[in-house]
Amino acid sequence: MPSDNQRVLDTIPHGKRESVLVKFSIIGTSPLLMDRIPDDEVARLVKRGVRLHDDDGVPKRGRGKKKLLEEVAPPPPAKPLQFMPKTERVAHCDAKLYKNERGEIALPVDVLRAALVAAGRDVKLDGKWCFSTLYTTSFDAFINFETDFLEPTSPLTWEVSSQKIMRGRDRKTLIASGRPSFVMRPRFEKWGFRGTIRVDFATITESQARQLFTVAGRDIGIGAMRQTVHRGELTHLNNHGVEVKKKFFGNFELAEFEVVAEPSTSSQAA
Repeated sequence: MPSDNQRVLDTIPHGKRESVLVKFSIIGTSPLLMDRIPDDEVARLVKRGVRLHDDDGVPKRGRGKKKLLEEVAPPPPAKPLQFMPKTERVAHCDAKLYKNERGEIALPVDVLRAALVAAGRDVKLDGKWCFSTLYTTSFDAFINFETDFLEPTSPLTWEVSSQKIMRGRDRKTLIASGRPSFVMRPRFEKWGFRGTIRVDFATITESQARQLFTVAGRDIGIGAMRQTVHRGELTHLNNHGVEVKKKFFGNFELAEFEVVAEPSTSSQAA
């Protein structure tokens, strides 16, 4: 029996399926850590000649002489973070929140798009090729976002999350090295976002589009401390020398994927 989405697609002529509107929503399956780089920090890094990562999720070929953003430690604050009073900690984390033009908490579509592009390396486009390779992607040829931000599915609340991390990794072993650094980020225990996309159903199937979201939410994630940052390192030794499973953030699942029958296409089909 065809699904509701398939019945809607059946009403759209094949020549009009290159840009079909789809409403979707994602729900977090693990906490989300936002870590937006403040504008003044971006300006400081650019002035120092730091090459910022692209938002498309595809790394650049070669490294050149410029350091990657993740290799540059932020300047030490006037007061060590661990000794900040609560009000200053909240203000410090508030600056790391993603917000839309109205100043409300929202998720930039580039954040989710980067996860979908990375997931495209594991999702087949046809019998031979995937949506993405290590350096290129065809994602935008088939799926495009309608807005710049994704809106929360319900009111969001966050708390200050403090962690000690090791900055820098050995390039061969990928083992964390250097000195520990104390970081604070806003943490969302329960979260979800919704948005709209345009999908080329004349070329790809609904199953392929859904699979991109499924793989991105399960294996990639969004925000700080997501699984893609530590791919291949699913366990570590705790302080007692016992191997335990690492905790990752920003994983999600697809909660809604609804093909919308637009009046223009429906009337033409009739």
